[in-house]
Amino acid sequence: MKSMRIFPVLLFIVGIVNLWSVTAVPPSNFADSNAGSLENPFQISSLENLRWLSETESVWGDIDTKYHFVQTADIDATDTMNWNSGTGFSPIGHISMHLDDHPKIFHGDYDGRGHAIKNIYINKPEYPHDDLIWRQMIGFFGTISDSKVSNLNLEGSKTFVYGAGATLVAQAYQSTVEGCSVTGDIYLLNINPKIFYLAGGLVGSANQSTIKNCSSKVNFHNVNNNAIVGGLVGSMYGADIDDSYYIGNITGTAKKVGGLVGQINNRGTISNCYAVNKNKAPKSFGLVSRITSYGQINDTNISSNIWNKELAATKKGLRTSSFSIKVHQKDNIALKTDEMKTMQPYVNIGWDFEKVWAIDSAINEGYPYLQLQ
Repeated sequence: MKSMRIFPVLLFIVGIVNLWSVTAVPPSNFADSNAGSLENPFQISSLENLRWLSETESVWGDIDTKYHFVQTADIDATDTMNWNSGTGFSPIGHISMHLDDHPKIFHGDYDGRGHAIKNIYINKPEYPHDDLIWRQMIGFFGTISDSKVSNLNLEGSKTFVYGAGATLVAQAYQSTVEGCSVTGDIYLLNINPKIFYLAGGLVGSANQSTIKNCSSKVNFHNVNNNAIVGGLVGSMYGADIDDSYYIGNITGTAKKVGGLVGQINNRGTISNCYAVNKNKAPKSFGLVSRITSYGQINDTNISSNIWNKELAATKKGLRTSSFSIKVHQKDNIALKTDEMKTMQPYVNIGWDFEKVWAIDSAINEGYPYLQLQ
């Protein structure tokens, strides 16, 4: 009888150990004198290393100090849904417009080396739901500046946005995101209809930043009220997007939904990109939902892009907030689904199918894909 009573106690202890088994562990080269340098970047090889990075603000750098990271293996992040009392992974780098927030932005370079982070869970409401100010920027990276995120794939992610966010980078300042891909789901929790919501599949807000050779196959849920949503990027200010695409579902009734970008503020360049919003959100635009100048000179160039005209709710690829806003456009084409799955329309407007793009009916649902992904 005594041994039978011990058995359930052992099971309980094992359960507790498993629940807390993923702890923050520094990279194996952390103790090296030049660890984190360009010559000897921090080696991120496990979920324990990722937790260390997300919780160790001292290695996020600053204006004068930049650290370097490389991912050396695929990482299963399923356990993140058990972290931090169920709120999941803590974004790397954070800032908000809340007066009580003490920002700590990420200044660094993270090279995924083509590896994946799978099933990461991010659900971080920072302030009361009736607060009308933006909450923390939610994403794998919260806020980055003067940084580069490259060759990283987030697969099967789940991200819950209470104000502004994205799967990979919620907010990018003067940074580069290159060769990255994301798949999964973003849930907009429209708890208060007066709150301004912003979300992008890959990047939430891109300010004076560059995004190239990237893809987003993220499904958006509950895109209602005052939401600005873009399949790839939520909003951009003085940013450039090249050779990238979005395929997915954007579900909801919000008026500012773009297959590729939700809103362009003042200046932006988009070239050699395509968008497929398969859900046909009732008020979505093929490429960009809104271009505005906010009283400044607008210098926006949108060229050689394609969107699915069978699935977009409107026949237009974009709209401006005023007739006075001038947008330079060239070779932007609306195609049917079967037309988008053939190479010739893309070649006709200058896309590179020798080094950048490829197409195969058995890959990527038949749509073009990036050779380096």
